[in-house]
Amino acid sequence: MALLQGGFTADDLDHTQLEILAACLESSMRLGNGLVAFAPGLVPDADDTSQAIKVLRLLGKPTPIQPMIAEFEAPDHFKTYAFERDPSFSANCNVLISLLSDENQLGEHRVHIQKTIAFLRDTWWNSDQKILDKWVRNTMSSRTLFRPRG
Repeated sequence: MALLQGGFTADDLDHTQLEILAACLESSMRLGNGLVAFAPGLVPDADDTSQAIKVLRLLGKPTPIQPMIAEFEAPDHFKTYAFERDPSFSANCNVLISLLSDENQLGEHRVHIQKTIAFLRDTWWNSDQKILDKWVRNTMSSRTLFRPRG
């Protein structure tokens, strides 16, 4: 999906394969009532759901974000799993990216965007530049997700 984010269009790439990918993701989202998991039959999570939303939107498929918000929103961050105790920096980075992926809904999700930014900012500030994430062992991976894109 980095190619689509980098300016390539579906026509520049293998359009047929992208449609197959979109159909697979749409089916998973439909079966999970707007949520997806790492693999069929597993518990849905915010990380994979946010990635699926981002990919579908890049492919021009309008995808609602409300099920993800309803399932994973916590008072000051987004949980990776509904039953999770400790937040994940990388999952919140991906949630933020999906919240920002539809410019027409930025105002509607302002509170969620601000909450996620505050969580990421505070985590970064308190980490002394080494962000430890339970899902990503390499501290550079989390920092890469958080870097500004231009």
